[in-house]
Amino acid sequence: MKIKDQMYDKKVVKKPWGYEYVAFRNKNKLGITFLNIDYKKKTSLHCHPNKKTGFILLDGTAKIQLGFWKKTKVSAPSKLMIRTGLFHSIEAVSKNGI
Repeated sequence: MKIKDQMYDKKVVKKPWGYEYVAFRNKNKLGITFLNIDYKKKTSLHCHPNKKTGFILLDGTAKIQLGFWKKTKVSAPSKLMIRTGLFHSIEAVSKNGI
């Protein structure tokens, strides 16, 4: 693990869509990040070329884009695994965000 990777661990990092908090990270490339996405805001369409990503939706309803065209709505509680390299984005469609 690089020192640069640890710069934002255990700190609330504000984003245009809300904020994130890296609660845990280890050498085996396991990381737990808490995302709070505000109502009608979404993450960029992006991918992680070197890691598999899992989401656990704890509250609210989200619109999830997988790849460039597929969009689906999910409501809490739900989980989703995204394969390495698959583009994805998450939007909060609940009034209280997700």
